[in-house]
Amino acid sequence: MQHDISKLMAGQWSTRKKENDVKEATKLPLLLSQAMEGRPITSQSQFLALPPEILTEIMALIANDKAALSALALVNSDCRQLARSYQFVEVCFDYGPRSRRLLQRLVDEAQIRADTASGTPAPLFIGSCIRQVKVQPEPRHVAAAHKDLWAASSGDPNCILSQQQMDELRNNAAYKYLIKYRQPILKVLAEAMPHLDSLSWNDEMCLDIEAMRTLARVPLQNLEFSKAYVGIPFSLESPLVSHATKLQSLSLGISSCKEAMHAEGKPKKSKKLSSLISRFLQHNCESLESLTIKSSGKKAEKFRGHAEMTFPRLRYLDLASGTSYPDLTAWSSFLSAPLRHLSLPLNGLNTSKEYMSDCPTFQDLETLVVPSLSMDMELAKPIADFVLQHSHVSKLSVQNSTPCLLDQHILPALANEQWSNLTSLSISWRYPANVTSSDTEQAYTHIAAESLAAITRIKTLEQLCLSAGEAIGEAAGWRQFWLPDHDDLRMRLQGLDNLQKLAFSRDTYKIPDEIPFRDIESYYDDRWVTQAEFDDALSLPHFGPANQGRLRLRQRHDARAANSGDVDDVDDDGFEREDYEINVHVDVGNFAPNDMVWERAHLYRMLKEAEQYATVLPNLTWVFCGQRPMSVEATEGSEEKIFKATPLTDQRDSLGEILVPIFEMKGGH
Repeated sequence: MQHDISKLMAGQWSTRKKENDVKEATKLPLLLSQAMEGRPITSQSQFLALPPEILTEIMALIANDKAALSALALVNSDCRQLARSYQFVEVCFDYGPRSRRLLQRLVDEAQIRADTASGTPAPLFIGSCIRQVKVQPEPRHVAAAHKDLWAASSGDPNCILSQQQMDELRNNAAYKYLIKYRQPILKVLAEAMPHLDSLSWNDEMCLDIEAMRTLARVPLQNLEFSKAYVGIPFSLESPLVSHATKLQSLSLGISSCKEAMHAEGKPKKSKKLSSLISRFLQHNCESLESLTIKSSGKKAEKFRGHAEMTFPRLRYLDLASGTSYPDLTAWSSFLSAPLRHLSLPLNGLNTSKEYMSDCPTFQDLETLVVPSLSMDMELAKPIADFVLQHSHVSKLSVQNSTPCLLDQHILPALANEQWSNLTSLSISWRYPANVTSSDTEQAYTHIAAESLAAITRIKTLEQLCLSAGEAIGEAAGWRQFWLPDHDDLRMRLQGLDNLQKLAFSRDTYKIPDEIPFRDIESYYDDRWVTQAEFDDALSLPHFGPANQGRLRLRQRHDARAANSGDVDDVDDDGFEREDYEINVHVDVGNFAPNDMVWERAHLYRMLKEAEQYATVLPNLTWVFCGQRPMSVEATEGSEEKIFKATPLTDQRDSLGEILVPIFEMKGGH
């Protein structure tokens, strides 16, 4: 029996890179001499004869210009290798046609390298230019490559199969996946990329012993596992990790595979994973500068059974992403490291007293993140005391905390002069689960005026993030209970003259017009389009002429009563339209979908809020509210400052992912 590859078809099907996922390049291209792998530069071009540092500065000007790099590659073989060193410095194997063609090219290069060991002249290789690889199958590409399985798994009425037929289909697809994708990737990682130093493995198909053996032998500096799974008990014994290079950065997002073939005779998952994690840590503990341990599954994996280790270079430790506290031996090893950036575990807080009572003060600590502090006072106090003993940090994040603990203990302490280095603060209030919406003026959460006053006394702040709500589980997220009064917040936050970035998370808003709705917390889900929404949408200059729109409100049951054959009640995908649907047309014949109108209206209101904040916070340049990141700047040419806010993304960041590297942990490398 093979693993079920259909799980890789689930998730968001994106036809382009998600804007909020765009990151700056993490790897600089190799010098031309390195990309040439010792071969002499045969070109007589004066351009290639420039000193390497000057050539690098010139190439930086066209590094993101695909057309320019393509033109450079056509000049001669040396220029082609120079262009490749920028085109292929980072590659992603996403199971798409382009990445599969590149993968086959690299497999061929690996074979040529093996042949040249016997003396055959070798050409210049693409693999020589690759420094960073991401393995992340894209759901749409997997579905396209296995159309029969996709049709059968997605409930296509034209593709109904028996259980035996489904099993055969799954097994064949998984076999092809391993033979044509997994095994070639492992081959080229080991044999075709001599300068590879960073690998991100984000592939949910189970890793076996051969895969782990190969990955452990690749001489990497940075290794990340995300949503990775192992299914059989094994550990990486010393012979498997014989290479001289030790990891500088390690991110372990590994969980137990729970598919049927692992059901018989398996050991406890904590023992299995702890053995694997322990071998990674033991081999690399002396070289590690950054360590992240997280869970790929829905529940936190236990982190138990580790030998005592020494981490003399460890500066960055992130335990927040779904992990529990490690055992006391591993915890003691971590606490002996010279940490500068620390995020405590999310789970296991019921043992916090045992773990936190004897924690030392990290004298060089710059970043401290507490992902959850919602518990009774006896358990919370050791963690709160640990926070307050680090008054020298510059970045502090305390999330999911009870109002009492924040309002009466932590924030008053932050407001005194001891926290003179604090430039970044992120605070989240967690409110009781029994909050209801029976009285919309009182039921929704708020932030106490005394707490805002305490925050305003922290004059060193350069960035601030405020949020409030009710947590309902990691998978489900947060209920959007916080109705911020921005006029009141602007008045109370005046005086933070050094503030450059301001964020509001888990904020929700009232619908401008009175129409039926389920709840205020469903503001982002319902996306009602009213006349007020339409007016706000047209207020954005690039949306359309302000006086050329007309709005038509049509209730579905009225339309059906008038004409039972009204096909307009079914959308292009065959789904029934909403009861209170609003269609928007402009006179020029264009059609604006309801969601687009609502998004424009919402964006317009958030831009105006951001501009108003800039009038009372003189150094403000960036605002996040209503799930939209925005830049703010003063317009030139007028005596009185007029501020203009500009959206930084095309879409809302509903999970606030952009906030994590800004206000919490930036990532290990």
